[in-house]
Amino acid sequence: MPMKREEVEKLKADIRRETQDRKSEKDIAALSRFAAGVGLTEDPNGFRLAIRVGDEETREWFTTTFADLVSQLDKDNNIDLRVIGPPQPLPEPEPEPVAGAPAAEGPAAVAAAPPPLTIGMGIRHVRPNPAVPGQLRRGGVGTLGFFARRNGTRGFVSCNHVIAIRDQGRNGDEIRSEVGDRRIGVLARFHKLRRKVLGLFRPHADCAYAAVDKKMFPKRPGHVPGFGDLVKERPALIQQMTVHKLGRTTGLTRGRISSCDYDRLDANFRSEFVARFDDVIEIESDELPSINGEIGAFANGGDSGALVFTSDGKPVGTIFYVTGGGLNRAGLTYVNPIATVERALRVSMIV
Repeated sequence: MPMKREEVEKLKADIRRETQDRKSEKDIAALSRFAAGVGLTEDPNGFRLAIRVGDEETREWFTTTFADLVSQLDKDNNIDLRVIGPPQPLPEPEPEPVAGAPAAEGPAAVAAAPPPLTIGMGIRHVRPNPAVPGQLRRGGVGTLGFFARRNGTRGFVSCNHVIAIRDQGRNGDEIRSEVGDRRIGVLARFHKLRRKVLGLFRPHADCAYAAVDKKMFPKRPGHVPGFGDLVKERPALIQQMTVHKLGRTTGLTRGRISSCDYDRLDANFRSEFVARFDDVIEIESDELPSINGEIGAFANGGDSGALVFTSDGKPVGTIFYVTGGGLNRAGLTYVNPIATVERALRVSMIV
């Protein structure tokens, strides 16, 4: 019989309390590859305990440490335990070369103007190279997630690791479009990934905000090309539901929310540092199989920052990393909730 949400939350709290008391090297190592969340079902009143581990060794650690609990929950089909591999932020690929890109001067200058800003477009961070005067350093490409307002300015939101290059950016740095490599905004605020709490990096979300010139701001900021318009209302995550995203790399894709409210999900940022996230949402691909029977990923490299939304246009959150796993072997995508992103950046979404 499915559990109530309060029961799952109590189990999460019990597991957290039990593991916090464990100090052995094995326990500490396992905890860096372990997260507990709320598993959703098709029944809005039925929930399961969702456990994600990074490898088989951690799976064995959990099933041994909580043997009685696992046995009881497994008997009632109330646990979703999966090995997902280490979570990795989506890589920021180099932009695709644009054939016949117009010159910035002369008769083609009009064509060289920045492209219209839209949700889902490819963007990147650019800053001067202090070692070489006049040279620019370009970051990898990610996705424009959504438009927002902050302190009277208007702009857009993406990931910190895309437009603030993992805390290395500075307010005022240029943000450019992938197509045409044109300036479309400036970095105006980023939530630090290296936000330290009790000796660990514990950011609320992987997110950053860029301000946009009034003349460039879109007339329909809540419009998603190929889908339609977003709405202000936020969905209640009480059951599995179909969601979509428009990303720079994989375009418009369909997925299903499988679980949410994960505690202590660790992400390794290019082996530079590990950041631990809470309240994370998990999504499985729900794409149709190809002619070879393979199911495409919900998100991939270059889709970082993309907004996830429901079939009726309600914003869910922004993508920041993926892992292996997934019941259909198409991987799992992880998302920071939209409300968490807004609070971290002190912005409000514009639709």
